[in-house]
Amino acid sequence: MALLLWWISCKYLCGKMNNLLNYLYTQDEIFKQIVITSVEYQLTSNILVVKAQYTCDTFSDVSKEKLASSISEFFGRTMRVEIKCKKYYVDEDVITQYITDYIVTKLPSVDLNTDNQHIDVAISGDNMYIVNIYLAADSYAYLDKLNFVDTIRDYLQLITKEEYTINLISIDTSSHNDDILTEREHVVKSSDIAQIIDYEPIEVNNITNIIGDISADFVYPIASIVGQEKAIFCGTIKYYRVTEYESRFKSKDGTVKKSQRANFVLFDGSGRINCVLFPKQSDIEKLEDLSDEEQVIVAADIEDNEERGLSCKIKSIAKCTFSPYQEPVKEIKKKSVNADYKYIFPKPYIVKTQSDLFTEAEVVDEYLLNNEIVVFDLETTGLNVNECEIIEIGAVKMRGGQIVETFDTLVKPKLPIPADATKVNNITNEMVADCLDIDKVFPDFYKFIDGTVLVAYNIAYDCGVLQAYGDKNGYDINNKQLDALKLARIALPGYKSHKLGKVVKLLNIKLDNAHRALFDTIATAEVLKVTLNMLTKEDKEGILP
Repeated sequence: MALLLWWISCKYLCGKMNNLLNYLYTQDEIFKQIVITSVEYQLTSNILVVKAQYTCDTFSDVSKEKLASSISEFFGRTMRVEIKCKKYYVDEDVITQYITDYIVTKLPSVDLNTDNQHIDVAISGDNMYIVNIYLAADSYAYLDKLNFVDTIRDYLQLITKEEYTINLISIDTSSHNDDILTEREHVVKSSDIAQIIDYEPIEVNNITNIIGDISADFVYPIASIVGQEKAIFCGTIKYYRVTEYESRFKSKDGTVKKSQRANFVLFDGSGRINCVLFPKQSDIEKLEDLSDEEQVIVAADIEDNEERGLSCKIKSIAKCTFSPYQEPVKEIKKKSVNADYKYIFPKPYIVKTQSDLFTEAEVVDEYLLNNEIVVFDLETTGLNVNECEIIEIGAVKMRGGQIVETFDTLVKPKLPIPADATKVNNITNEMVADCLDIDKVFPDFYKFIDGTVLVAYNIAYDCGVLQAYGDKNGYDINNKQLDALKLARIALPGYKSHKLGKVVKLLNIKLDNAHRALFDTIATAEVLKVTLNMLTKEDKEGILP
């Protein structure tokens, strides 16, 4: 009977949770800074425990008491409300947990503990969270039918106040090998591995076996194992996490067995590989011997999935020491600036998009008067500056604080544009099919930016892409750099988000076709002019290059 009452109470509370936040927002403005992470009703003591996080700087005891009172009034029950608050932070792990909890609660038929089904979270160059949810074909079809992308995006935006791009990705689990869950010893020696001899080997020392048995003096780098079914390689652990799942095997008494697995990524200097480790029951405690930044050597079965990239199921693992792989030094001939444009010619800027702040008399900051500026934006195929390809360049040149020229072109990448990238920038493979490749476009862009101060919104990413290409191809990208995002944050304090789309609205600047390079650069140029006029001399001293 007590269990039934508890269940009824929980159903009652959960049924009203969707309206709780809206009610709180009408009670006090500070409650808009609250994110409720969990509500637990303790039946025997008649206590409602509410865990919350606040996005404001502080949340006083008075506000906490008022929050408890408002929640009690909302539910209309005589019970004690206990508030547990802490400062709110959003990172990849928090977002992953929110999604996992939502699926477990609302959609229990989707089991994220099933092999290969998982969630990856990354932050794009404009501070948008990119969430990839990898699902078996049946789970994918089910969630797609329910329009889960829209549902979970709205849910995350409500509770975190951030912006998201959600991608459901179907994966093929037909090749899943049931043997990975069996409790047997699997020993792999270096002699079992077919190595590719195009790479210099990595020397491995101080091997201390943790699970299984590995014996190797040298291994070949991760980049060499593409196409192999088994391999021994080493790397440094990143993003290490251990999760519990229900085994498909049952105990002797018929109960479901619980087990654990470890997921992480290995980097060795040549590349990266996603790893999963299913220890046998007697080895589970050994997972505590592993952690981020640990150097290890592993023997594994390799999978190369078109969507997920290179991954492996680890059979044996040992601690070790090694020096990360370094590509052989290649002499790269330094490029000079072309005398003339060859393929992409800058165009005069005639139709200007100006802020309403400038409709009367425009005041141009001294820094803009004394420097030639190029505001630029890149659209790419991914977020890794060393691996992604440029598929669009948009740039404007400013003299005397005015836009005088534009440089705008799509670029044909060497590899197809991933679907995830197209969802963000709306650039398709068909759009770039007849465009020039980057090796033809970049010399003209190099000429366009010669001798200028480079400006971008969150410039670290865009300049990182330029410098990565330049280092490989002989272009010195040593221009002075200025981040328009930093200017916006100082000019507009008190706002949690300073995404370009939000800032242009706050400053009443027109922005059309967001996430296309040229439109973003024109808007960023206007943000640059407005924010420089808003800052004091002291503000600028630590920012302007």
